[in-house]
Amino acid sequence: MDIKSVSEALAAQKLDHEKSIENFNSELRGCRAAGYRKRAEIRNDVDEIVNTSETNMAEYFKESIVRQDLLRLETREVEERLKELRHDDILAEKVLKDKRCRVESDLLNQVARYDNDIGDRHSSMENFSEIHRALKSERKALEDDVMVNLRTLHDELQLEKAETLLKIRNEKVERFVRNRAAIVVQRAWRAFSQRRWAKKKKKSRKK
Repeated sequence: MDIKSVSEALAAQKLDHEKSIENFNSELRGCRAAGYRKRAEIRNDVDEIVNTSETNMAEYFKESIVRQDLLRLETREVEERLKELRHDDILAEKVLKDKRCRVESDLLNQVARYDNDIGDRHSSMENFSEIHRALKSERKALEDDVMVNLRTLHDELQLEKAETLLKIRNEKVERFVRNRAAIVVQRAWRAFSQRRWAKKKKKSRKK
């Protein structure tokens, strides 16, 4: 896996975690809003009951005591319900806080692993760079050796070529000298044979 893939995976996980936290916060806000609405409804009911009781106090004086008892009972129930809602809100906040802490811990662990992976990849890149430099230096040394060998071989071939040309030239000169000497000898022999034949012919005429 390359760095780009790791970054994309981390970004996707971070986005999922953020969405989870946002959903938890949205649920918490919904619970709080429901509690507030319920509290407002209760208050409205209480106000309505109190107003009704005060308006009909003279007419329903006897019943007011009962109504007040009922009202106190309902108020206690409402307060208990409110306490339950508050307790539920506290529990929900605690759960969300724990989840957020776990998410943050997981994210920190992933970031730490990512940093370790980056460090390992950086070390690997440095090792590869050193190996590359060593191979490059070795290649240059080999190229230098090859160039030296090529120059030496070229010099040897030039020397051998010069020696071969000199040998061929000497053979041609020697062949030319031999041919020339043969021609001179043949001419001398023919001249000698002609003089000798002429002398013999003169002697035969005198007789």
